[in-house]
Amino acid sequence: MLFEIKYKHSMMPEGYVGKSMKHAHTKEQALKYFAPKKPDKNGLTRTKHGASVKVISVNEIPSA
Repeated sequence: MLFEIKYKHSMMPEGYVGKSMKHAHTKEQALKYFAPKKPDKNGLTRTKHGASVKVISVNEIPSA
C-alpha cells in the first residue's frame, strides 16, 4: 500500500506543507519509515535526517 504523509517543516515559511510518499503495510509502519520516533500528542517528531516536523496527516492512497 502507498501512504501520503503531510507535514509542516520547522525551517520553512508559514503555510508550507510538505508531502512524503511511503510504501508500507500499515499507517504506523509508513510513519516509522518517515520518522523513527513516534510523534508526540502534538504531532511533533524528527525525521531520519534530523529535521523537526509536525505530522498533519497520514492517508492511504487507493491502488488502481
